[in-house]
Amino acid sequence: MKKFKILVDGHVLDGKHQGTSSYISGLYSEMSKREECEIFIATEKEASVAKYFNHSTNVKWLPLTSKNKYQRLAFEFDSLARKIKADYSHFQYITPLTKSNKWINTIHDVLFLDFPENFPLSYRIQNYSLFKLGAMRSDILLTVSEYSKQRISEHFNTSSQDITVTPNAIDDISTVVGQAVTELENTKFFIYVSRFEPRKNQHLLIEAFLKSNVANSAKLVLVGAPALPYSELDKYLTRDFNDKIIHLQGIDKSELVWLYQNAIAAMYPSKGEGFGIPPLEAAALQCPSYSADNTALSELAPYLSGTFENDLNSLVSLINEVEQQKDSSRFVTKNKQVKAIFNWSNSADILLSRLIGKQ
Repeated sequence: MKKFKILVDGHVLDGKHQGTSSYISGLYSEMSKREECEIFIATEKEASVAKYFNHSTNVKWLPLTSKNKYQRLAFEFDSLARKIKADYSHFQYITPLTKSNKWINTIHDVLFLDFPENFPLSYRIQNYSLFKLGAMRSDILLTVSEYSKQRISEHFNTSSQDITVTPNAIDDISTVVGQAVTELENTKFFIYVSRFEPRKNQHLLIEAFLKSNVANSAKLVLVGAPALPYSELDKYLTRDFNDKIIHLQGIDKSELVWLYQNAIAAMYPSKGEGFGIPPLEAAALQCPSYSADNTALSELAPYLSGTFENDLNSLVSLINEVEQQKDSSRFVTKNKQVKAIFNWSNSADILLSRLIGKQ
């Protein structure tokens, strides 16, 4: 049986953990279990591969020596592919200048084109060209949701039939033992999880929470770190509101699990997403989970407790209803479905089938 020798651009594994790190590590941890595959991960630090792949015997490390992304994409990756005679190289968003083997490319979303007002002009101009070129030159083009698939097809004039969806997964969060956040023990609270930027719409959730009829002792817990300037949110993250709004960042996964397990509900009011992992994480941990009904978030509706229109009055009404009826069976989340569908084994099966189909 022919083995697919796959070289993976793993430079994101060297830095701070992010969504693309989860995607690469989750997908290729599962791909490495397939006897049809031989996986090579290119990173600057060998420890990064050990950290994410737990010394898997079918995952081999290749050192990256380039000092910046331009050198890496211009010269080094094609050199590595030729050195190991890789059948495929896998990139995310942006591909190299030169090409000596087949390419897999994951474009997670093109939200900067759908919501241009939330992204700098320089970012939009540069990445439109680079993402489109990467899409055109790739042999297997992947994304993470049907919404992103359709938007990539439209923006880059690419047939949707040539784009394969490998959904994100919830990692191992449902197996983690929760550790209490001491300051919130014996406290009623709603929770929101994600980085802070205008597109995420956290300020609307805060305004709705403050206007709602929840108990005076109830809190809204925001878990995340600032990613972009966001003046509408900044005014709420001050001492003036710290009796109602709790901001946490840099917490352990065990503490995040406890927060989900003890929250009244998780709310996700984003204006647009290419996928949406936090609402699914909440659902997997049996926390009533609600998201805005738009973009890729609409695809998650069957697995959540409910969705809402992204306006102040709708959010106020929902918060009041959930707080009053939080023990109702109507809000039981579909955690078994979430864990069965959104896992990396399923996404690895999809990619392997695509590879076999390309033979």
